[in-house]
Amino acid sequence: MGNHLTQLQIQHLRCWTQGILAPVDGLNIIHGANASGKTSLLEAIYLLATGKSFRSPQLAHCIAHDKAHLLITAQLHTDAYPAPLHLGMQKDRQGNSSVRIAGNPANSQAELTRLLPVQVFHPQSHELISGAPVKRRAFMDWGAFHSNPQFQQIWQRFHRILKQRNEALKKKANAQEMAIWNAEFIQWANALSAARQDYIAALLPELISLVQHMPIIGAFHAHYAPGWKEGQSLEEALLADRDKELKTVA
Repeated sequence: MGNHLTQLQIQHLRCWTQGILAPVDGLNIIHGANASGKTSLLEAIYLLATGKSFRSPQLAHCIAHDKAHLLITAQLHTDAYPAPLHLGMQKDRQGNSSVRIAGNPANSQAELTRLLPVQVFHPQSHELISGAPVKRRAFMDWGAFHSNPQFQQIWQRFHRILKQRNEALKKKANAQEMAIWNAEFIQWANALSAARQDYIAALLPELISLVQHMPIIGAFHAHYAPGWKEGQSLEEALLADRDKELKTVA
């Protein structure tokens, strides 16, 4: 049966003072008048799963105007546990948050995110194709996070070394020092690229199968391209772009 919500409770999220929903295992259709809170209900599920809103970068804007915090709780059916899991998340106007799983504090939002994979489609979803590359990287990383147990560690190590390497470039580190930073950067950048490529390779047959039911789309293909020229190693790309990198981080 997989993972699915069996209950959702909302407090102080936008127009929702308090609400409760009992979704079924399958397709749920939500309907109502304009400004009745339909999108906010979907936003609640997304907030619980990711800790973020797809409507506003400022989470304080999601809290009802006369309240200090919002609270979202849920029950989750999952094949990994014999009984429903109780999940909860609270966020206040100061940016503080708490996440609980089965009544216990979670170490991070990622623990809850792994239990509740979600994907949202909204009016800006077209930016996945027409927007900046960061949108497509985020999409791939979301999928790889849920399909590869090692991905979170790879992602974190890559971004840590990226930040440290940029600092070294700003300080105009000598060639010997940069060689050390580059070696670790190349290791984790290649690992990240491989994880993204594996995810796209696994996703492509599913997309092709869906497109076959939508002949109006025509032929479909997805291809993963790393952030450097094909046929060139990352080490070669770093050497070729060293002068440009120094100008970029200066």
